[in-house]
Amino acid sequence: MQRTTHTPRIIDWRAARELTGLARSTLYALVAKGEIPHLRLAGRILRFDSIELEAWLSSWRRGRDATQTAAKSDQRRGSAKGAR
Repeated sequence: MQRTTHTPRIIDWRAARELTGLARSTLYALVAKGEIPHLRLAGRILRFDSIELEAWLSSWRRGRDATQTAAKSDQRRGSAKGAR
């Protein structure tokens, strides 16, 4: 029988940091901006839903990759204009 590791559904910032690879300060900045799904328990306790966080991370990476691809394309077009 194969064992699988189970990530709890509700996780703290340490587990969120491990899941996303983001620094603690980045997680807190994204929470402050309302850009990352999170839960507040008793007002101050910060938690994340691991399923929502994984979905957010996937879409965030896709958006970031698209932005970087567009920026590189713009840079290439700018270089081509300068070469004329």
